[in-house]
Amino acid sequence: MKPSLTHLALHVRDLDSCIDFYESYAEMRVVHERTNEGYRVVWLAEDGREKDFILVLLPGGP
Repeated sequence: MKPSLTHLALHVRDLDSCIDFYESYAEMRVVHERTNEGYRVVWLAEDGREKDFILVLLPGGP
């Protein structure tokens, strides 16, 4: 079986600015959002490729 990358999780300083960036420049959209233990978790994907790759954004970047 060939290894593949299905998701990538990034801790970011400004979640909303990061979402805006990926929506504007990578043509991704929010496909899932939840609050987990008091912090927001957002999943983004390209339209039609939600099963191929998910970008997970979490607060707390350097």
